[in-house]
Amino acid sequence: MVVQDNHSDAPLIPISGIERLHAIRPDKVDWIFEQTQIEADNRRHEQSRINIFVFIERIGGILAAMCIGICGIVGGIYAALQGMTGWVVSLPLPLSER
Repeated sequence: MVVQDNHSDAPLIPISGIERLHAIRPDKVDWIFEQTQIEADNRRHEQSRINIFVFIERIGGILAAMCIGICGIVGGIYAALQGMTGWVVSLPLPLSER
């Protein structure tokens, strides 16, 4: 039996394959549908877990970027309060103007 996947949340079983299986073993047709349902449920559950992990990863990246930005701002304020303004201001200037 061939299973085709067309980017849906459940595999699509070809009707011709089901008809041939029904002609050979009618009792297995229901089993095929049950197994397909179980597989689709498991795939939905796994996709849900993947989505949660991706969300956590993205939020973690945003929080890390915020932490780096805040540390830079706090560091700049601290340097300015310690009297390092000449050094901080002179960074963007060319060497000849320092």
